[in-house]
Amino acid sequence: MENKQIFAQVTPPLALQELQEWFGRLINQALLENDKINPIAPSGLAITKEATKYIACSPTLKSHQRLQIYNQQYWWRLQEVLQTNFLLLTRLFGTHAFNKQIVTPYLCAFPPNHWSLNLLGANLPQWIQENYSRKNKQLVYESAYLDWMLSLAATRPQYAPLNHQTLTQMQPEKLIEKVFCLQPHLFLLRFEHNLLPFRDSVIKEEINFWVTQKLPEIAQDQTYYFLIFRNSKNNVSWKTLIFEEFLILQKFQSEMSIAKVCDWMEEELHEDQYHLIATHLQTWMQTWTQNGWLIFK
Repeated sequence: MENKQIFAQVTPPLALQELQEWFGRLINQALLENDKINPIAPSGLAITKEATKYIACSPTLKSHQRLQIYNQQYWWRLQEVLQTNFLLLTRLFGTHAFNKQIVTPYLCAFPPNHWSLNLLGANLPQWIQENYSRKNKQLVYESAYLDWMLSLAATRPQYAPLNHQTLTQMQPEKLIEKVFCLQPHLFLLRFEHNLLPFRDSVIKEEINFWVTQKLPEIAQDQTYYFLIFRNSKNNVSWKTLIFEEFLILQKFQSEMSIAKVCDWMEEELHEDQYHLIATHLQTWMQTWTQNGWLIFK
């Protein structure tokens, strides 16, 4: 413990800290169109001159050429991560356009700030919402959001689910007062496009296939509701929901008891919705329990 405390108090030499900060600023600069290093360093000096202050040349490469290798590897790695985590979004653009129109400006606004590259795309849907302005913005935003939710669904924890025996052994008056919530890997989604079937079709092909081929038609004549989750085999899956089922799951997602849900139904829903939910709620609860989606708070 004493050794750890002493180690934590040690500060790096100033020269090392300055070198690390300079190197970080340098490789964080976006590559040029031809994947070459920017000829002007963040300081405003020519990279050919500034690099010699920090990087020794080799028998075959000049200082700025050696630095360019790090600059390229940094950006190529981040591009690869985002292409992997945003499968649908990448295919809407193709590799080159995705890197140019999405990856580079996004990473300039949100450079990596966490040791895990799995979190690299956390702000991408928000960035698209605020910065992307082409006529397909809604589809691009929804695609990014869906890709990110699927990524989270694959990594979020799963707690011990409720089982039928547990529920049947509880007294009814106690059961309806228990607060339910959803597994952390479940996400409820509302889109203007019928996006999940569209995504399944599009990602079957390689990224650049759709650069020369017309994308499948995508329905957008209504609002679409989906649930994404990990199934019993631990694979991420999805289900189309009707609006009323979406509403009830949304209530449980916000942590609510059956009694509170019933009160809300009586107060807020019109008659047709109320009767539809009342007719199906018991069956829905059984299905959700069998799938392991519900847990007690």
